[in-house]
Amino acid sequence: MQRLNTKLAILSYIQKRQSVTLNELHQFASERLKIKDKKYLYSAYLYSLLKQGHIVRQRRGLYSIVDIDQPSIPPDPYILASRLRHPYYLGYTSALDLLGAASSLFTQIIVAVRKGDRFSSFEYPKGNPRYRILSTEADDLKQGLRQVTYQGDDLIISSEARTLIEVVDQPQLAGGWGEVIRSLDLLITNFRLNDLEEVAILLELFGNKSLAARVGFLLDMFATMGSISLPLDTLERTRSWVTNGSPSYLFSRSSLEEVVRNKKWNIYVPKDFLERFFVDQRIGRFS
Repeated sequence: MQRLNTKLAILSYIQKRQSVTLNELHQFASERLKIKDKKYLYSAYLYSLLKQGHIVRQRRGLYSIVDIDQPSIPPDPYILASRLRHPYYLGYTSALDLLGAASSLFTQIIVAVRKGDRFSSFEYPKGNPRYRILSTEADDLKQGLRQVTYQGDDLIISSEARTLIEVVDQPQLAGGWGEVIRSLDLLITNFRLNDLEEVAILLELFGNKSLAARVGFLLDMFATMGSISLPLDTLERTRSWVTNGSPSYLFSRSSLEEVVRNKKWNIYVPKDFLERFFVDQRIGRFS
């Protein structure tokens, strides 16, 4: 009877967490159930739960509860992704989605972690994958982050300001430039003045002049299109910084596209940028 109660307690813990690592399970079992041996925890309890189909192993050391009524439905990808490494944050397409600014349905979940915590990407569920989880490296895991409540759990994601900066910095992690422009149009609609102030602070903190020029130019473009009505005065310090020195490029310098220089932000942009990414996609005042 004692063993059954212990097994039920472990199963209840996994059910509450939805997805859990072996280390988390061991900590729970050690503190609450006095099971100190990790190997015994697996052989005596986890193995039978796996064999009976109550839980499923997503990858080594990571387990999820199986929905009794709908066993074919995979566990929530954001909760699963949040268990993989600590510290972490969900960024890029994942942050856009959780902030309600994703212009498309994304099946790629992106976890930002420290350099030494990178992990190989994987798809799940096995045999019929619906999601792909991958990691990307972040130098700073403290600034520009926020905690959100999601399905009763607390997740760490990039803030609106940091999300804007990062998808401009690495558009390939947000579906490419077309997706970035459409998503940013949704994201900045709800921008507040303190979000713009945070953008300026983070750009100065990251110290990347080219990135600052790209962000400033795009915010100016969105303001011109009417997508954002806030004054951009907080970016004046950023603008005075990027106008010194050589011009930056919005796209790769190796691109064969014809470019024109935007003197305000000291940046070269494709000549047809406005028509291609704003007019053709009905962004801002063209919608």
